Amino acid sequence: QLMVPLRGPFLLYWLLWTMSVFVIHGLSYIMAIGILEMGNATIAGVIMSIVLTMFEGFIDLLGNIGAWCYTLWLGRAASNIELLQGYSVETSIPQICRDNPDLTGEDGCYQNQDGETVSFYDFLVGEPHSSPNLAIDFVLLLFFGVLLRSIACLLIHTLNTDKRR
Repeated sequence: QLMVPLRGPFLLYWLLWTMSVFVIHGLSYIMAIGILEMGNATIAGVIMSIVLTMFEGFIDLLGNIGAWCYTLWLGRAASNIELLQGYSVETSIPQICRDNPDLTGEDGCYQNQDGETVSFYDFLVGEPHSSPNLAIDFVLLLFFGVLLRSIACLLIHTLNTDKRR
């Protein structure tokens, strides 16, 4: 049993896990093909996965330029599933907050660092995770998985051609 139970639907978490495995295996295929020594490929894969998590979105400077990285879209999907599906966090700005920008979080009105009125969801998550759209997150994860596997396929056909019969 988990220490902190997940609140979102199990099917969405399973789909997120499946998509992450699909993408990560594509990345690991590239590592295994590009680095022939298995120990070095494993170390490189671990280091790369650690480095890529910095672009996930909770470090603002790196997250704002991390749209090319699959970890951003994994993080967006995970926060969407947990906060929207599990906790039903509000994603719209109440009209009273739009009319009275001086209201605070105690009144149910939230502002980001720039002083703009935002929804409670956008207040909780970082800028790269704002404006949630689970379908786009999953489509982009699928795209990254197919792209990485295509690169791996290209590497298979171009590297070590002298070893083919």
